Amino acid sequence: MLVTGLGEGTNGAGPKASASAPNAVVIDTSSRKEVKQLNLGGGSEGILMDQEGSRAFVSVSGADKVAVIDLKSLSVVGEISPLAQPDGMAWAVRH
Repeated sequence: MLVTGLGEGTNGAGPKASASAPNAVVIDTSSRKEVKQLNLGGGSEGILMDQEGSRAFVSVSGADKVAVIDLKSLSVVGEISPLAQPDGMAWAVRH
């Protein structure tokens, strides 16, 4: 399974973002077919999966949040906000 961002997302009417346009897509890597499109409410940027592979965190800069996607149900299950235009992400491990 691959989760990828579509930037601002478009509705097929040109380069401008649409509020209802999908801006993340889930692809089955074995069949190379799109499984689902997700509207995160703004342009998607960095994507990070948890260590268990059960959730993906997608920075949504235009909406000042990080969307949390459950990878089993392929649905948005939460968000972390407010943030100031989140972009790239990385895990920080405390020792």
